Amino acid sequence: MTAATHQPITRTEVVRVLLVGVTAAVLYLLLVQDRMPGDAAGLVANMARAVEGEGPATFWYHLLYAWSARGIEQLTGFLSVRSQLELLSALAGGAVVPLAYLALRRLELGRLAAGGATALLVLSPAMTTHATIIEVHGFQLATGLVGLACVARAAHQGLAMLALTGLFAGLVVSLGHQTGPLLFPGLVLASFWTPGAGSAAARATGLAARAARFCASSAGFLVAIFVSRELTARFSPFANIRAFSDFAGLTAMLTKGTDWPFLRDELFAGLALLLAVAALGAIGGLGALWRARGGSSQGPAAGAPQPAATRDLRVLLGLVLVAVPFGFFLVFGERTEGGYFLGASPGLLLLAALFLERRGSALFVGALVLVGLGTSVQSYTNPETRLVNRRAAARAVEVRELLPSGGTLYSLQYNEHTLAGSFDDLIEVSDCGILRAYVEERFVPIGFALRLSEKLARLQSRHPPVVVDWTWSARSLHYDRKTWRPYLDAIRAQLDEGWQVTEHHGTWGTLLELQPR
Repeated sequence: MTAATHQPITRTEVVRVLLVGVTAAVLYLLLVQDRMPGDAAGLVANMARAVEGEGPATFWYHLLYAWSARGIEQLTGFLSVRSQLELLSALAGGAVVPLAYLALRRLELGRLAAGGATALLVLSPAMTTHATIIEVHGFQLATGLVGLACVARAAHQGLAMLALTGLFAGLVVSLGHQTGPLLFPGLVLASFWTPGAGSAAARATGLAARAARFCASSAGFLVAIFVSRELTARFSPFANIRAFSDFAGLTAMLTKGTDWPFLRDELFAGLALLLAVAALGAIGGLGALWRARGGSSQGPAAGAPQPAATRDLRVLLGLVLVAVPFGFFLVFGERTEGGYFLGASPGLLLLAALFLERRGSALFVGALVLVGLGTSVQSYTNPETRLVNRRAAARAVEVRELLPSGGTLYSLQYNEHTLAGSFDDLIEVSDCGILRAYVEERFVPIGFALRLSEKLARLQSRHPPVVVDWTWSARSLHYDRKTWRPYLDAIRAQLDEGWQVTEHHGTWGTLLELQPR
């Protein structure tokens, strides 16, 4: 789209998209799920400790996320910690609407293309999931879109403004999520590949001038990396994140193999439609660049090539914004229900909008949006997700029935449905990590059992009564049952010896009500 045909952003347009964003946030909040996958349990438990003054105020290593959560806590002290983090997820999801739309409009995409691409992103199963659970990836996407919106007019900026833009955008993106710098190559190159950079006048500038622009933009982002790393080293509650000398070891620990089930579950299940439209946008954009590389062979002077005055280089920006982070996450191989790919999807958004700009009619865009809505509804309501949500809700209800006036829930298994931060008078204490260490080091089972008995006695004296979650599954054990069996048997024998144990069975599983003998 040339400057002559570019539709300026109007105030009415901004107000409307903000209202749509607010509506989306409200809908996400109404659709909040009971289950707590991924880092949800850790986020809630860490923030609950921070609120009680028992843990670092900056409770997570994605600093801007943690600071935003603490800001919401200050404004909504009447809500539980869990509800506050659910609110943050919904607000981040709602913020994606205006941020995505306005970033595309600043990149001089038309209203229909920007609105259609934004709808495909917002209605994707991955977005619906991460806006209705406690996770960091919706927030990650919102900060990435802030970065894209900031650099959208980079081709028109002077050197000083390029550096300042890079600094601001870089800080928001890198503090929003530790993997944010994966977007930096594309954001830096926006000084060449945004609207105006493909004009004949822009290309007429010398190599030295273009190098200066590249250096100015890069300098801003490099300073942002340095500042964000220093802040993380200062405030991160996790030692392995603070110690960046161990970053290679940390990455090696988390790197997993990528196979078809991973691609199916993490990439295609959550972003298939947006990915398909973006692929078409990439193919069409590269084809247009190829045809324009030497200008048209037909012009006023027969056979004389014309300068390609309006080459659209935004496709290159979109491809780099996709290739670098997606390439990393394919090697990284961490399962987050599509979260990492969603958080790094500004490039997909841009490529999809470029396709809709060239090929999309209102009817075609509307049909795509309806398909996207259908896939999102299907994902949200599929039987497996409903079962997990039902069991998560049952855990809260069944524990509350045993501890109506508060108390302590003690858990050893890795479960995703912590009750920490859900009730003011009920705490959950989990020693999953300690038990795993005993199993991995092959310490004698009775050692952990005796340690557990002493800890339960302390909990009983400080925050009675005590209930033990005795629900075991392959996922909660992390290892096969045979490996853990001696430890579980020793623990149960010690419980039966030192306590009066009453078993309760329900939808969630087995809960042990303990009374001192």
